[in-house]
This record gives sequence, C-alpha cells and structure tokens, in this order.
Amino acid sequence: MVLGGFVSLVLTVRFEDRWKARLRRRGNARLAGAVRRMRAEADGPVHVAGFATSVYLVEGDGELVLEPEDIRIRLRGGRAELPGDVVSLRDRVVKELRAARRASVGVAPSWDSRSLVALRGYRIARAGVREDARITLDVTRVDYATFAATVLRLDAEFEWNGVPTTLRRAYLQAPTLERRAVAQPVPFLANGVGIALVAFTDDDRLLLARRRVNTSARGGERDVGVVEGMHADLDLAARGGGLNPYETAVRGCREELGVNVEPADVRLLGFAVDMAYYQWNFVGFVELRKTSDEVLEAQRLHAKDRWEAKLEPVAIDPEVVFTRIRHDGMWDMGLVATYLALCTRCGVGAVARAAERVLGSRPARPPWRR
Repeated sequence: MVLGGFVSLVLTVRFEDRWKARLRRRGNARLAGAVRRMRAEADGPVHVAGFATSVYLVEGDGELVLEPEDIRIRLRGGRAELPGDVVSLRDRVVKELRAARRASVGVAPSWDSRSLVALRGYRIARAGVREDARITLDVTRVDYATFAATVLRLDAEFEWNGVPTTLRRAYLQAPTLERRAVAQPVPFLANGVGIALVAFTDDDRLLLARRRVNTSARGGERDVGVVEGMHADLDLAARGGGLNPYETAVRGCREELGVNVEPADVRLLGFAVDMAYYQWNFVGFVELRKTSDEVLEAQRLHAKDRWEAKLEPVAIDPEVVFTRIRHDGMWDMGLVATYLALCTRCGVGAVARAAERVLGSRPARPPWRR
C-alpha cells in the first residue's frame, strides 16, 4: 500500500513536471511568434504596428524566459575612462547638482549614489538540447553625476573644440555607429542598467504609471509599473557573486509599489537597449498577487519612491491598453515591454490585431510618442 502510494506520487510529480514543461514550451513558442511579428528585419529595431521603435532586443526572441540561472552579471572593478567632452559635461552637472544640494533642506539627494551600474560588454550563448539562452554581462559601478551627464543629456548641445555637437551626434547617430553601439556598448555612455516590468494584479488589471513632472528622467510621461536601476550593493546574487536582476525586480516592486514579491513572481522576457536614451534594461512582467486597490493602498503607505510616479489600473485588454498609450504617449522600451507582456496573457494574435487597429494609422510619427 505504502509502495503503491509512493509510486503514484512519483508518477504524478513526473507527469506534472512534463505537463508544465509542455505548457511552457507552448507559451514560449507563442511569444516567439510575437517577437517575429514585431521585427521588420534581422538584427534591426523592433517594430510595433508597422512603426520602427528605438528598441533593439539584444536577447529574448520569445522562445525562453531568462531564468536566474541563465543570467550572469559580473561586477568588475574600475570605471570607464571618460573622453574630454564627457568630462566637461560631467563637471558642469556636478556644479548644478551641488547648487541644488545647497538649496535642499538637509536631505542628501540621489545623485550622491556611486552604486549605479554601467554596462561594459555582454556575451550571448546557447546551451543544452533546447538551446537555452545564456547571457553574461560585464558591469562596473558608475555615479549619478556621470549618468546625468550622459543618459539624461544625449541631445544637449555643447561646444567641443569650437564646434557645436551633442553626445548622440558624436557617438550614436550615424547608422553604422548605432548598430555598433548595440553590438558593442559604448563604455562611457551605457550607464544605468536596470529592469522595466509590466505589473499585473489579481483583479485582471495592468498598472500603468505616469511619472511626476519633477522627476529627472522622462518627467510627466507614461511608463510601465516598475522601472528600476540595478544597484551594485543591494542586488547581489545569492550564489556565485555578481548581481541578479531578479533581486532588482523584487526591490523595485517594494520601493516603487510598496509590494513584496518573490523572484518566482517575475518573468524576464528579454534584454534590450532603447537607443533614444541609450538605456539597457531587462524587460518582462511581474504578478503582484494583490488586487489593484490593494496595490494602490500599499504604494501610498509603504513605497519609498512613491513620489516618482502615480499608478493607474487599466483592464488587461490590449485595445484598452494601446488606446491609453496612444493618447498619453510612452517611451519605446515601455511599449515593447507592454507588448510582450500582453502577448503572454492575451495571445499573440489578439495583441497584434489590437496594436494594428489602435496604433497602425500612418501619421508623421508613431502615435505613442510625444
């Protein structure tokens, strides 16, 4: 009797594991179809409803979720050497931030942080029978002043050797420079690696955020529920050293939403760079295991960074979500994360058709950009 029960339990576990693996393969195949529909050309930027975004998917064709064991982030010593023009820009930013600090009321602003993460290089590999994705990032610390002088000022004009220019024109703009900057990160510009997550609630809502107008990056714009930069001290991997983006996701949910989640609640669907900001992010979604009302209350009570954005629950209906994005605008990284996350919940066909209906008109510029 006992032996029979044990055998039955083993068979049940094996069957469940195989069934879960089968469901995962089917879901991954559907998501792979989503990414193929989004791409207009091999190794080119992602397209949505026929429009080219500024996002390149470095890893994440939709076939596999990037599990924690698939990601290795090695934290290196040293810092990238800044060219003379970037040094001048950083010096100017430091003076501005010091002036702002003197005017503040005894509160040390975030620019004091020296634990942001800068990307120096990456490597993609395939392993196993299923050719699971393996991604390795080499990162170093970077301070907020350097981040502000580069990522936040790519298009700020300045004179260098008597010639007006911008960082984008100098290092990123030409087609050959852009493709090269995707394949080989520009070490002194790739600052602020992080995560961008769509947040789903238990009452079938997707949380859109609107950034406060006084935030330093993309003030007043629509965003996904959780956008968080990696922290060189707080996001350490439990084993093997280095950093873990799942820890960044868990921390981001706590600090921005006031909600505690587990790494198992997070799904990272890809690693991408948005060339409009030269921002590198893992994109995906998180199941918050709470209703939207509970999350709104948790943010008001417990979120340390609640001042950064206001949350708005929206029905998990691709047409409703895309209509809101069309009306309010959203950065391309957020749009791509939203598109992929919706595909996992609503199916590739439904999301593609909704995007075409809502976003597929042909104005002079993509309808989600403002």
